Amino acid sequence: MRQLQLPFYRPTFPSPERAVLTLLHAALRVAEQTLRDEHPMLEAPWPGSQHHAPLVVATAKLVVGRCAELRDLVDAYDRAVDDVLQHDDSIPF
Repeated sequence: MRQLQLPFYRPTFPSPERAVLTLLHAALRVAEQTLRDEHPMLEAPWPGSQHHAPLVVATAKLVVGRCAELRDLVDAYDRAVDDVLQHDDSIPF
């Protein structure tokens, strides 16, 4: 006997990727805060040239900067999706 694959009803939520992006945002925030806690020198102005900074601190500073940039992009995406969803008056059937 052949079994038919019938579609199951599952509600389709608008923008399901937002759940994953929320987790990414939280992980970036935790990573950024952890690096700041581990390397307090990130906040203090470094005496002299940046080339004299230890490699670990200099790399941590770059990672913290990229985390902040990526969080800003995720926030911008979230706002853009909100704008689209607020203007969508169609009723999904």
